[in-house]
Amino acid sequence: MELQRITVAVPAALMTPANHVQYLMGKASGPNDVYTEVRYTDPLGMGYAVSSGLWTAEQIAGVMNPDIISVMQEAGRVPEDCDLDYVAEAQYVFEFFDVENCIGPVDPLKITAVAGVDPQAVLAVMQLEAIPVPDEDEE
Repeated sequence: MELQRITVAVPAALMTPANHVQYLMGKASGPNDVYTEVRYTDPLGMGYAVSSGLWTAEQIAGVMNPDIISVMQEAGRVPEDCDLDYVAEAQYVFEFFDVENCIGPVDPLKITAVAGVDPQAVLAVMQLEAIPVPDEDEE
């Protein structure tokens, strides 16, 4: 089974739907485990949660295939607390690129996934910058 590194940028407003997709695809142990904080911004100041991890081709295809919901229901593979309306919402706004084909900045109305070995290079292509965390002494 070949794995591919995928970096995903999720606008703040889409964190809950994106979490349910991660959960359905077996990439999270619960429906709110992955996207919990906005830690990046785009050039317009819009906030994003970001994840980066190894995905199988089946998982990537599943996120992009609206029929995966019924397939997983028929197979009895939908976790009880996974909200399929959220999954459908996330799938509707999901876009996938290879790092060579991604032209930033990301769309603040889309969940953007980019395949690339180096997550920092992918974030640069997406034109996302980390939000500085203030030192405890500065507060």
